Amino acid sequence: MTTLTVLPPAVAPYDRILYGALELACPQATVRERFIAPTPGAHHASVIEQRVAAALAQDDDLRGLFVCNAPVAVGDWGARVRVDLLCSAHLVVVELDGPEHRAEPKFGADRHRDYQLLTSGYLILRLTNEQVAADLALSIEKIRGVVDLRRRRHEG
Repeated sequence: MTTLTVLPPAVAPYDRILYGALELACPQATVRERFIAPTPGAHHASVIEQRVAAALAQDDDLRGLFVCNAPVAVGDWGARVRVDLLCSAHLVVVELDGPEHRAEPKFGADRHRDYQLLTSGYLILRLTNEQVAADLALSIEKIRGVVDLRRRRHEG
């Protein structure tokens, strides 16, 4: 235990000692500054996303429920992740994964995003591009099944 012979000054002299020191406590940006607007429509580079978005737009039950390339706030810090398809009314996320999602580092990053979304209340459905290409109708039925699951849970 050390005892000081004099009380330390009320204002620390660190600004004189640490030349060029950075301020660590920065004010948080406003919501407007942190907002990431959704990109309208399916991702321009993904034919699969475009096909699924078009099929959802044609479906009487699912039309208007999903937004493509939408940002979703996750975690306590308000971090945002962009998802392929978001149904905010029922907290459903659909991810459409190409072959690059099978190996690290994307595979692990996807699982971490799933965890973040799940703990934020979202239900995640992952479909591979191959599944969608092979049977678009079945993929839409899987999406419908997840949405219906959430609808039943909220209604009953």
